[in-house]
Amino acid sequence: MDSTSYKPLQDNRESEDQHSDDEKFWEEAQIRPRSLWRQKWLIGAIILPWCLLLLESVFIADQGAGWNCSSCPPSSQLLYSPAQDAVHYEIKKFNHGFNDDISPLQGPPSDERDKLWEDLYNFGMSAIPKSQATLLPNRTGPIPGLDGQYLVELDVFHQLHCLNNIRMSRYPDRYTTISHNGIPHDFADSHVEHCIDSIRQSLMCHSDISPLVWQWSEEQNAMRMHGDVVHTCRNFDAIREWARARRPEVALDPFERAGGGGAGGG
Repeated sequence: MDSTSYKPLQDNRESEDQHSDDEKFWEEAQIRPRSLWRQKWLIGAIILPWCLLLLESVFIADQGAGWNCSSCPPSSQLLYSPAQDAVHYEIKKFNHGFNDDISPLQGPPSDERDKLWEDLYNFGMSAIPKSQATLLPNRTGPIPGLDGQYLVELDVFHQLHCLNNIRMSRYPDRYTTISHNGIPHDFADSHVEHCIDSIRQSLMCHSDISPLVWQWSEEQNAMRMHGDVVHTCRNFDAIREWARARRPEVALDPFERAGGGGAGGG
């Protein structure tokens, strides 16, 4: 037999040492994966929430890019208004204005309908402190009897007053003269024309870009425009409550001049 190919058997001590080494190897082999798994789990627990947050941010940005959320309605306007913090936006569906889809303010005059119209704007003007009046782009005057308070009226209420004037001018037998903020008015052509053009300017200024849709009418066998669509609106009730909360605490006499100068811009 070739002695170079011969390998003697291990004695018992060497066999026990080898067995001990083998057990240690397998124990370490079993411990190491568990240790590595714990490390990976810990790293994953730390990184995963950040990944989810990043994905959520990307999703929101992508959704915003789909309808240009960077152009969402601002909470204020280019020029200062003391009521700008009262502006909140909502989605409202307009009435179509025909058949059964009409608003309570629409229709022939009645005492109930007159009150609905007057409740839109008849709470008078608003009092604001000088700190706000000085920020106005246009100068306004102080309120007689209210030290440090200045007089404003939000234009939406003037526009509603004008629209109501036009409505009432259609029924001269019922309405002869009216009063707005204690100042009597009549339905002279000049006043009605003022109201029409004031509303025109306001409509063009705000330029509602809500799309009106056209749908096929089986009844009329034609395409018809639908005005009963959803719009992005300023919450009118919130703005009205802002004005109601700032009613002057004294009766206003339009013919009484307060001492001192005005406040605000030119």
